[in-house]
Amino acid sequence: MAKRKNPLSDLDAFLKQEASSLVKPEGLKKEQPTANTETQEAPTKEKIVELLVALGESEGANFSDTLYYIIRETFDTLGTHSSEDKMLLNTVLYLKNKPNWKVSLEDYWSNQKH
Repeated sequence: MAKRKNPLSDLDAFLKQEASSLVKPEGLKKEQPTANTETQEAPTKEKIVELLVALGESEGANFSDTLYYIIRETFDTLGTHSSEDKMLLNTVLYLKNKPNWKVSLEDYWSNQKH
């Protein structure tokens, strides 16, 4: 008895042969995780201190200005604040502009959304 040919399997084999002769597929590349795709854990207090020490070493005499900036930006970003947070920011504003600290505080708080 003669076997019947399966035209679909013949067509499939032909297309695979033609495709492989036209383009050699590259192996699948694993995506290298990037900072955007990695799951990042919240930094610990110790890690933040370590980073601030490194920043202080790179900033030198301007580190206090940088630290004041970090505190102020963090404060502004968080939105809600305890009385202790407000006192910390008032202290930063005072230290940043000792001769005109009252004006500095008034300017900052008058520009805040209440």
